[in-house]
Amino acid sequence: MSIRLRLTLLYTAILALTLFASGALLYTYQARETLEIEKRALIEGAERMARVPPGPPDRPPKENTDSAPPEPPREFADRYMVRRGPDGEEILDVRAPDDLILPLGDEALQAVQNGETWLEVVTVEGERVLIYTVPIVVEGQLVEILQSGHSLAIRDAGLRSLGSGLLVGGLAAILVAFGLGWVLAGMSLRPIHRLTQTAQAIGAERDFSRRVEHTGPDDEVGRLAKTFNAMLAELEAAYHQVEGALEMQRRFVADVSHELRTPLTTLNGNVELLRREPPISVGDRSEVLTDMASESKRLIRLVNDLLALARADARRPLQS
Repeated sequence: MSIRLRLTLLYTAILALTLFASGALLYTYQARETLEIEKRALIEGAERMARVPPGPPDRPPKENTDSAPPEPPREFADRYMVRRGPDGEEILDVRAPDDLILPLGDEALQAVQNGETWLEVVTVEGERVLIYTVPIVVEGQLVEILQSGHSLAIRDAGLRSLGSGLLVGGLAAILVAFGLGWVLAGMSLRPIHRLTQTAQAIGAERDFSRRVEHTGPDDEVGRLAKTFNAMLAELEAAYHQVEGALEMQRRFVADVSHELRTPLTTLNGNVELLRREPPISVGDRSEVLTDMASESKRLIRLVNDLLALARADARRPLQS
């Protein structure tokens, strides 16, 4: 995996985590605040209705009454209202849209019979409903139980829309961030790409005079380009130095070869004279042997000089 892709994935992951955290906080805050608003509105309306004098205790239930139930106050027009007796039996269904029946559980009934209010969220016929149950006490005696309910369908739909919007918007932002991160990472790593191309070209052409062109800021990449160019300058100087040393070595080898060839040629000629048939005279033989001894000493001196030079170049002590 390339550095460019790793950087892009890192940028994208950081953005995704940030969006997820902020979206989760926003969704949680919105859900909590909207539920608190629903609770406050429901409690205030139910408390106002609880202050209305209750109807006659012998009022027949809703199902046995052909007359329409009384309309609740205007601010309560979108809520469910049920009046019950102290035992929990329904006395009057003030308004039950879509025939929705508010349940009264045992815990809620026990709480209101003890003079307490009860607030809960229940699911009725697949719909979440916020129900507030309040006791109506007259002269210290529980005379009725008032249930007020409000559907959370609109709130839940709004939260689902908010969640979907956050999800779609987050995914779109992540995709855009990935694209921008890929482009920005490529721009940031472009000098490194030029470094790689220059290094490959130098390796292929052996041209140490090439340099990396960097016109960006003096950041980490800029300092890397300067360091690379400085290294190329040192390599170029060392390369020229090695070339000079090799040229000197070639001239030295040529000179040594010439110096060694002369005595060797003389020795070879003298050996041929000694091998002639008929043999040469005694005087000539003596001169030839004297010449061969001289050339042999010359060869020994040349070899000793070469050995001393090699040891000096290797920084080894000279031996006689």
